[in-house]
Order: sequence, then C-alpha cells, then structure tokens
Amino acid sequence: MNLARILCLVILLLEARGLSLSVSDRRWRVLVFYTQLSNLITTVSAMLLVVLGQPPWVTTLRYLSTCMLVMTFFVTTCVLIPMGGDPKKLLWSGNGLYHHVLCPILSTISYTFAERHSDIIWLPVIITLIYHSDLWPDHAVSERDQKGGRPLSVLPSAQSDGLGNRPVDGRADGCDGGNQRGRMGHSEINEEV
Repeated sequence: MNLARILCLVILLLEARGLSLSVSDRRWRVLVFYTQLSNLITTVSAMLLVVLGQPPWVTTLRYLSTCMLVMTFFVTTCVLIPMGGDPKKLLWSGNGLYHHVLCPILSTISYTFAERHSDIIWLPVIITLIYHSDLWPDHAVSERDQKGGRPLSVLPSAQSDGLGNRPVDGRADGCDGGNQRGRMGHSEINEEV
C-alpha cells in the first residue's frame, strides 16, 4: 500500500468520526453547509482513492475536496472566529476538530506530497460559486432562508422582498453591505460546526 492510500485511509477514518458527530444532530440539514459538503466529498474521494487508486477522475475529486477543505479552514480561522465564533467549539472540539483542523491539514499534506495532481484547477472555484449562487437549492432544507440566505455565507446574496423583487444594490439585506454579522448572532456562527 502506498503513502497516498495510507493517508487517505486515515482521512477516511477521521471523516467518519467527524461526520458521525454532524449527522446525528442535523440529519439532512448537513447538505446545507459548505463545511459538511466538503467533508462528504472528501470522504467519498478518500474512499475511492483507497479502493481504486488514482485514475484521473479520482485525482480531480481529491483536488476538489482538498481545496474545499482548505476553504473551510480559512473561513473558520479568518472569518468566523474574528466575527465572534468560539475557537474552542469551532476548532478544538466535536466535529470542528475533524472538519476544520485535522482533515483539512491531513488532506492538504496527502494531496501535496503523496498524490498525483489534477490539471482541472478551476473546478473548486466553479463549485464554490455554484454553492453561493441561487443555483444551490438550500431553500428546501434551510431554516435560515427567511433570515438572510445561505448559512455562514461570506458572499453577499440578493434577497427578495417577498414580491419577487430583488434590491438593485446587490447587498444581502439592503442595509449592511452584505455583512453576515448583521444577520447572524454568535449562536448561529457556532452552529455551523
């Protein structure tokens, strides 16, 4: 067994633990959060690498999942915690330890040093933009739609006034310039973990 398969096996075990903590509380709502989606994709990609090796499509999926995990790591450390999130809860306990620290770091090490690299460098950007656009159907599962769009989105999304009209300024709620802090309290920031 080569190093990439060993590291992905460890990632798979860590992801299983982190996801078991997430799914027990949220069930299908996990599909709303970018962090949870990135960890689900990482679970699948690590499992495929362990079982199938590194055909080009698995390599591309590993690249996508690693980039998404790195995004969640940086959003947590550079956005959520400075906005008032609890570092202990977001980084060092529960599924936050697995989803925001261990899996992103180990996945980055594995992809960078032990795996083949993908040539499709724009895929993570496209997937992230789709997630933050109106194309992602989070309204079917999210309880926060009425509170102001996607949970913990750092990108502004236009809001409807209930009549189908959207503000022309492009700001998330028409008054705070898309600042998520204006829509979310500290408990909602910490809930995403």
